[in-house]
Amino acid sequence: MLIYILVGTVAGLHSSCWGGYKDSPYEPFITLKYIRSIIVGSICGLIVPALLNLHGYKEINLALLFCFIIAIERVFTETLKAFFREESQEKYNIPTKFHYLGKVINNKILRIFIGAGFLALLYGLFCIPEIYGNFINNHFLVCIFWGAMSGLASSLGGMWKDAPIEGFDIIKFPRSFIFGGIWGAIFSPLVSSEYSLLFYASIGSERMAVEFYKTFIAGGPSSKFKVKEPVYPDWLIKRRILIFPYAVTWITFLGLLIPSLIKSIQHLAICYQHLIGLLLNMLVTSQLLS
Repeated sequence: MLIYILVGTVAGLHSSCWGGYKDSPYEPFITLKYIRSIIVGSICGLIVPALLNLHGYKEINLALLFCFIIAIERVFTETLKAFFREESQEKYNIPTKFHYLGKVINNKILRIFIGAGFLALLYGLFCIPEIYGNFINNHFLVCIFWGAMSGLASSLGGMWKDAPIEGFDIIKFPRSFIFGGIWGAIFSPLVSSEYSLLFYASIGSERMAVEFYKTFIAGGPSSKFKVKEPVYPDWLIKRRILIFPYAVTWITFLGLLIPSLIKSIQHLAICYQHLIGLLLNMLVTSQLLS
C-alpha cells in the first residue's frame, strides 16, 4: 500500500512540474495549486489499486499504475476546471470551462449535469476494453489497437476543446493516436488481458510524452492564454527549479518500466515474431491475389 501511495505521489509530482513550468510565466505560481496534483496522485495511489482489484486486476505493474494515475489526475483536474469550478475566463484564449463550439456554458447546474455524464462516459471507456478487449487472437496487435484508441480519445477531446478557437489541425490530430499505439506496443509485455488498464495507462504516457515535447523541447507560449509574452518574466528563470523534480519523476517511471520490460523480453520477442509472421502472410496473400 505504501508503495502504491509513493508511486501515486511521484505521478502527481510529474503533472505538477510540467504544469508549473509551462504556466508560471503567464499566471501567478500558487503553491497550493502546485501541490494539488501531488495530493490527488497520493489519493489515487491509495484508492486506484483497490478499485482495479474490484475489476479483477490482482497484480498491478507499477509502471502501468504510474501512467494510469497520470491519466486519472488529468481527468480529475480537467473535470474540476470544466464542470465544477467557477473562474473568470478573461485571461484564457481557450476557455477552461466547458464550452460548446467555443461558447462557454455558464449555467453551473447544467455544467454539473454534463460533468456527471462525462464521468460516466469515462467509466464506460474503461469497461469497453475489459469486455471486448481480446477481439482477435494476437495479443500484440490488440495492445497496439487499444493504445491507439486511447490516443484517439485524447485527440477527440482536444479537438472538441481547441478546434472551435484554434481551428482543426490535421497534422496535430493524429499525433496522440500514433503515440498511443506506440505506448500500447511498449506496454504489451506487461499485460495479459488487462486491456482497460493498458487503455488508460496509454493515455497517461501519451500525455507525458506530448507535454514533455511541448513544454521542454518546442517551448513557446501556452496556447491557452491570451497573452503571448510572459506576464511574470522573472519566472522564466525561477521555474528552472522544477526541472530537477520533474527529471526525478521520469527516472522513477523508467526505473519501474525498464526492469519490467527486461523480465518480459522473451514475451516481447514472441510478439514481434507473430507480427512479422502476420505481415509476411499478408504479403504472400497479396502477391497470390495479384
